[in-house]
Amino acid sequence: ESTLQLLNFADAIALGSRSPERLFRVLDVFETMRDLIPEFESMLGGLLQNEATTIWKRLGEAIRGIFMELENRIRHDSGRTASPSGGLHAITRYVMNYLCIACESWQTLEQVF
Repeated sequence: ESTLQLLNFADAIALGSRSPERLFRVLDVFETMRDLIPEFESMLGGLLQNEATTIWKRLGEAIRGIFMELENRIRHDSGRTASPSGGLHAITRYVMNYLCIACESWQTLEQVF
């Protein structure tokens, strides 16, 4: 029963919002599912492995969707005017910080893309 709860939780995460702020939580669940898939093979003769693999792939799609949403936010940012002090624009700072943190998960992101 706890295995089914885990699968349902991971599936709910995969089907949730594509908000860029969720990326790191989705990455955590993606990595956890990846690591657990071999364990599912031994459970119930592997019946859960297919379900776990499907959800894992859905999590990968969610991660790609989150990056697409980030791209849309950048593209539609209304702050196209120059920064008053001549410094970095707020969206530039946000995206650079976001990508720096995302790059810490580069090995996982390579599996997704």
